[in-house]
Amino acid sequence: MLAKSQQCSQESHCYSEDLSAFSYSRNYKEVTSLNKSTSTYASARERKRCNKKIAKYKKQMGWKEVVKKVNHQRTINGLREDVVLKKTLPDILSPKLRVLFVGINPGVWSSARGHHYAGPSNHFWSCLNHSGLLPEGVLFGYQSDTDCLKYGIGFTNMVCRTTKSMADLSRDEIKSGSSRIRTIVQEIAPKVVCFNGKGIFQIFSDIRSCQFGQQQMTLNESIVFVMPSTSPRGAAYPRWSDKLPFFEELRGLVDDHQT
Repeated sequence: MLAKSQQCSQESHCYSEDLSAFSYSRNYKEVTSLNKSTSTYASARERKRCNKKIAKYKKQMGWKEVVKKVNHQRTINGLREDVVLKKTLPDILSPKLRVLFVGINPGVWSSARGHHYAGPSNHFWSCLNHSGLLPEGVLFGYQSDTDCLKYGIGFTNMVCRTTKSMADLSRDEIKSGSSRIRTIVQEIAPKVVCFNGKGIFQIFSDIRSCQFGQQQMTLNESIVFVMPSTSPRGAAYPRWSDKLPFFEELRGLVDDHQT
C-alpha cells in the first residue's frame, strides 16, 4: 500500500513538472508530448486535473486548438518511402532462359534493395533453394538474383511501377503490362514462363478461371506455368513449404523440356 502511495505521489510530481514546463513553452512538440503523457498515468483523477490545467494554460497563452496529423515518414532499408516509390527495378533477362518468372510489380522492399523478391517475408528464395531448379549445394538469397542467369532463371514484372501493395494497382494498369510481357517472351524465347500469382495470369490472359500448374495456352513456343504468389499474404498457402510443391512441379516441367 505504501509503495502504491509513493507511486501516486511520484506521478503527481511528474504532472507538476510537466505542467510547469508547459506554461513556459509554446513549442508544439512539447504540447503534444504533454497531451500524450496524460494518457500514460493510471490515475484518472490526475489525468482529469492535468487536462483542465492544460486547457487553462492554452487559453491564457492565446493557443488555438489545432488538429494536426503528424506524418511519420516510413523508411525502408534506410530510404524514405516516398523516395523508394519513385524507384524502379530492372529486369534480369537473357536469351533462351529455362524459366522466366513474371511478378506483378516491385514492392517497396525490392525497390529499396534493388533486387527481386527482396521482401523480408517473401517465400520465393526459400522455395527456389529447395526446388531443385538450382544445382545441389547452390543456395541463393535476393542479393544473388543476377546470379540466377547462370542457371537459366530470369525475372520481370507486369508493371514497372513500385507500390506498397497490389491494391495500389488498377486492373487496367496491370493489363497494360501484358503487351510488354509478350514482347519480352518473343525476344528471349524462354522455355517456361512462370506467373507468380494466379491473379496476374488471369488479367494477362483474360481467362476468368484457371488452375495452378501448366496451362493449355502457350506464348509463342514457351510453356506457361502458374503458381501461387510467393507473397506471405496468401491465406491459402501461408508457409513457404506449402508453395514448394509448385516449384518442384515447375522443376520437373523444365527438366522434361531441356534440349
